[in-house]
Formats: sequence, structure tokens, C-alpha cells
Amino acid sequence: MSVPTSRALLIAAEQVRTQYRNMPTAFISNAVVSLILCVALREAVPLPRLGWWLCAAYAWVLGRFLLWRAFKRADPPASDIAVWGAYGLAGSALNGIMTERRSDSAFPAGTRKTDGRTCISATGLLTP
Repeated sequence: MSVPTSRALLIAAEQVRTQYRNMPTAFISNAVVSLILCVALREAVPLPRLGWWLCAAYAWVLGRFLLWRAFKRADPPASDIAVWGAYGLAGSALNGIMTERRSDSAFPAGTRKTDGRTCISATGLLTP
């Protein structure tokens, strides 16, 4: 059974809107968890290194907040939603890359449990 193009567009638009509705939870939790992680690692990792890592995490949080706010202000119609979906995907992919790079530079050897390629692959699979 084939879905009409206009209906498919409306479904895709609602998926992107849902992605943006969930963004505040994602960026607020990222900010809180990043701070908790820095506190937990303060004796195992040099403080300047943790400071740079936290700055990178908060720069991502700020970028996602600004993207979310721009989306809310634009309130794009379904016909213009694809570009916003691409922005959301790019932000998620960037977070995966940053997580990999931050963990390379900040965390003691043997404590890393993520792989940036996995983060990017999961982003590609989970983003509409």
C-alpha cells in the first residue's frame, strides 16, 4: 500500500517537530550529566582538560538551544521542514563526533566506553 506524497510529507514533518519538541530534554540532560561527570572525574583527570571538555559540551548545548529556538520561532510549514530535519541530524552527528573527541582527550585510558562511529551510526538510524 502506497502513502500519498502529501500525507508522507505531513508524517515526515510531524517526525521532525517531535524531534525538536524533545530537544530541551536532550540538551538540558547533556549539560547536567556533563557537569556531574566532570565532578566525578576531577581527581583522575587534570582540571584544565576537564574544563575544556565541559566548555565543548556546553558549546554544543548552546548551539542546540539556539537551533531549537530558531525552529520554534520559524514554525515551518510541512513543505519547508526537510531543511530543519537536516539541521537536527547534523547537530546529532556533531554531538556523536564531539563525544568521541572529548572522550579521547579527557578521559583516562581504559575508561572510554563509546565509539564515535557507533554514535553516528545510531544517529543515522534514529533520526527521521
